[in-house]
Amino acid sequence: MLSFLNIFSVSVLATATLAAPGLNAQVSSRCNNAKVVMTKTLPVGGIDLLYTSYSCDSANQVQARGLLDPLLCLLLGIDCPPPAPPPPPPSTGPVDVCGASCAFSCNNITGVLPPISEDCQAIQAAISTFQSDLPATFTVDPNHLESLNFGTCVYFFENFGSETLEYCWTDFSTQATQAGNSCFPPNQPFFPEGVCTASDGTWAVGASHS
Repeated sequence: MLSFLNIFSVSVLATATLAAPGLNAQVSSRCNNAKVVMTKTLPVGGIDLLYTSYSCDSANQVQARGLLDPLLCLLLGIDCPPPAPPPPPPSTGPVDVCGASCAFSCNNITGVLPPISEDCQAIQAAISTFQSDLPATFTVDPNHLESLNFGTCVYFFENFGSETLEYCWTDFSTQATQAGNSCFPPNQPFFPEGVCTASDGTWAVGASHS
């Protein structure tokens, strides 16, 4: 199965892994120590979508930075929390989460203003346009966040887990749109981001102000 990015036959604008200056709050809060892996412009249906892939620190990496070295604990004669258990071995293939349930929630980590509704509708329409010519699913690597951005709106999918995930384009469009509809105007109070998080916490999909 092809990755989120490789399904598009468009030229690469940037391929080097680099520190990601100026990341918006949505990415930096969800994606610890975020780094831009790749960004590409995708001309679809008369508009240019901006695709961006971010790599993120794993939960184990983040936790490890806060632990005292066991030898130092021994020398100081203090009790230290046990180290995090090793992650489970990866499976032989991507884990299919198409049709998996998730819980909707709203937050204001991207600021105070919601995206312009027409920008989100443009992303939804673009997905409908290109998905008919592409494989029905895409994959996202562990500890990666993938996003499609147009104007003030961004649709995103993040894999928090240790295994590659496979997700359906129809679910991506539907769940991100529903997340936005649950949190953006005319809802009162409104929020700048809507997200649907898997029950096991390994992935999330949503819509946000870019």
